[in-house]
Amino acid sequence: MSSFAPATVLTLHHFEVRENGRGYWVAKDKEGLVGGVFRTQKDALRFALFEAAGDSSYVKVIASPRPDPSWRRGAAARSRLYGIFMTVARVSTRKLIG
Repeated sequence: MSSFAPATVLTLHHFEVRENGRGYWVAKDKEGLVGGVFRTQKDALRFALFEAAGDSSYVKVIASPRPDPSWRRGAAARSRLYGIFMTVARVSTRKLIG
């Protein structure tokens, strides 16, 4: 009988957890091999910690900058928001119709 016992191979992945533009939370490793999309940050962290064998030093939460909610109120705030992120093309109504 052989005394050979295979060693356990455990490769821990370094995970990044962040919120995407649609409000979902994405947990993926830096190599792009393991990952998932989740509804809550808690679920994404749970997945990443499970894959990292419970070692929180392998999981990094990256905060996404969010605008101040009070800034989005009212028509003036919306026009400021669209003015920053979208270029407005000035086309006369006559060109659009005819």
